[in-house]
Amino acid sequence: MFWIGWLCVAAAGALLASLGNVYRHWQKLPPGPWGWPIVGCLFCVSRRNLHRSFAELATKYGPIVYLNMGSRATVVISSPEVARAVFREHDVQFASRPRYSTPFKHISQNFKDLVFAPYGGRWKNLRKICSTELFTASKVNMFGGIRKAELHDFCNNIAMRAAAGEEVNLSVCFQELLTNLMSSVLFGKKFYTSDLPPVAEAAAYRATWGMLTQESGKIYLGDYIPALHWLDRLRGKDQRIRKTIIPALQGLLNSVIEERRKQLRRDKPRDFVDVMVALNDQKSLSNDEIVAIIQDMLLAGTGTTRSTLEWGFSELVRHPEVQRRAQEELDRVVGRERYVQESDLSGLPYIQALVKEIMRLHPAAPLGLPHFNSCPVSLAGYTIPANSTLHVNIWAICRDPSSWERAHEFRPERFLGSCHNLLGQHFELIPFSSGRRRCAGINLALLHVSLTLAYLLHRFEWRPPPGVDVSEIDMSETTGLACFRTVPLRVSVRPRLELS
Repeated sequence: MFWIGWLCVAAAGALLASLGNVYRHWQKLPPGPWGWPIVGCLFCVSRRNLHRSFAELATKYGPIVYLNMGSRATVVISSPEVARAVFREHDVQFASRPRYSTPFKHISQNFKDLVFAPYGGRWKNLRKICSTELFTASKVNMFGGIRKAELHDFCNNIAMRAAAGEEVNLSVCFQELLTNLMSSVLFGKKFYTSDLPPVAEAAAYRATWGMLTQESGKIYLGDYIPALHWLDRLRGKDQRIRKTIIPALQGLLNSVIEERRKQLRRDKPRDFVDVMVALNDQKSLSNDEIVAIIQDMLLAGTGTTRSTLEWGFSELVRHPEVQRRAQEELDRVVGRERYVQESDLSGLPYIQALVKEIMRLHPAAPLGLPHFNSCPVSLAGYTIPANSTLHVNIWAICRDPSSWERAHEFRPERFLGSCHNLLGQHFELIPFSSGRRRCAGINLALLHVSLTLAYLLHRFEWRPPPGVDVSEIDMSETTGLACFRTVPLRVSVRPRLELS
């Protein structure tokens, strides 16, 4: 009887697969695996490494794959050619965001931010404000002194640890550095100091950031099968993010905004919050929108940049010849009598190539952020049904062997003399995505990554801890809003410069 039961299940599965294939052909849907009733393909992929699961499906079904994730029609793009069609020919149709994600809903103040807001008039207004008031070259350059001071203090702290013979946990150090950079740019004060315990804002921010990263990677069953939303509530899955994490973060940000409103000097804004509070007084931004945009900037400015730097130094420790070549360029262009300046970056082609290769091999957000179409779209000969969630697998595209020689190897020299940039114009290299929903803070992010990388390489040599071979460095990854190392990066450090 046992075998008869299994035969019946197998026969039913084969019948469902056949009916599914007929339905796909009739509707002109892209190819993809057939799913189980109700749950679809929801549990057929690894949530922890979703970008890798999608890449494996692409090798079997092609560059455009259709899946039913519960009741959500999902399409995954895994080639530069189809990505070009999405962002060039159908950019407006796919410019919106799905509104069913529980973590994204809470993070964005019910989709009132710039990153997760649906496409429309309000989003266009927010984008215009951010482009003209927050991320202009003059605003980014205004905080050059802050970046210089923070990097100098950070490196002095690293030098003290190196002199004491301590290993350095770069994952923790980068979190502190980037939190200080972003909090200084946003609020005019840093959240960490080298000689004192973290201030109250730092403790609150660090706790909420850790919980938020953890929660963002979880499956909320009701997001994919709305009829089962009650199960998430019964298990308390959304209680933590809705009642603990987000209120704590919002309370912190609201207190800063109210304090700044009382001290605001409209003739000379000190930081981004001053700019946004002034816009609030002009009725251009609501208080909720200010909080939501600050949350976007904190998450993107610390999380994704930290991820990029972690993976970058992981590769540099594993490839000492690359590190040596970058340092030779720094010594040749900058010398050893002074520190790297922001103005030096344009004259450091190998450092620029290094940044591109890090972002190609380890895009901080491997799937970018999901897109959504409200009406059917004809794409690459297939029909994408209305209300589909579309993922562009940036990780798979940036490792496409048809675009890159020895695609899985770390080789920065591939970009020397290359016309490729990171601005979304070359679709085989889109770590910041492309089109209308490309990362708004790309210039600030690139500056933070490039300057930090150059500054730390110029001042120090980076090696594995004593007794650890480069081949033993753990490169496993975990994902949430960004793709982080599973194991923190620990290194040994030796100063290169004798400057005070």
